[in-house]
Amino acid sequence: MARLPNVKYLPGNTKCGWHEQYKDTGKVYKPDEIYPMCPFLYHTLYPYYLGLMFGAVFKWNPDKRYAYQNVCCPAEKGVCAIIRIRENDGRYDVPKHWKTVITASISKIHDNGECPYGHKEGDKFIFPGASQHKWLCPAGLNNMFPFLKLEIPKCINLKRLRCPDWFDNIYYSLEEDDNGKT
Repeated sequence: MARLPNVKYLPGNTKCGWHEQYKDTGKVYKPDEIYPMCPFLYHTLYPYYLGLMFGAVFKWNPDKRYAYQNVCCPAEKGVCAIIRIRENDGRYDVPKHWKTVITASISKIHDNGECPYGHKEGDKFIFPGASQHKWLCPAGLNNMFPFLKLEIPKCINLKRLRCPDWFDNIYYSLEEDDNGKT
């Protein structure tokens, strides 16, 4: 399993709701405070979360109550999730002033139902996280992702990486260059 490093928010003058309380001291986020899911699945889901947050419409359920999108992690036989945006009807542990709630629900796990991060069908995650002061800012994490130097978990095969659209079975392979590097 890929281990996340500690991430330090550096002190600085900000009005960011995520970091304003730490503007004088900074804050160190330990791996279990960065985000509550596989970092590779998170990185795949983030653009969909962000799109829904700013009004993107992917698909609508038949009675038009919420927009949703089906998304898979990059593992060939990995985790599939349904991203939804719904009216905040009070069923989720989020601030009452939130008009909508965006969730990711694990709907399928292909590799014999096992995920190295322990995700199970039915797991649900709220974006961007109901507790801003518990998790690292999701935008910051997404921006740092290419530099995290994460160990690639055994579920990911660089010779067969899945497209996030679960309706089309599209796969990619990272090929070696002339120097033998992927």
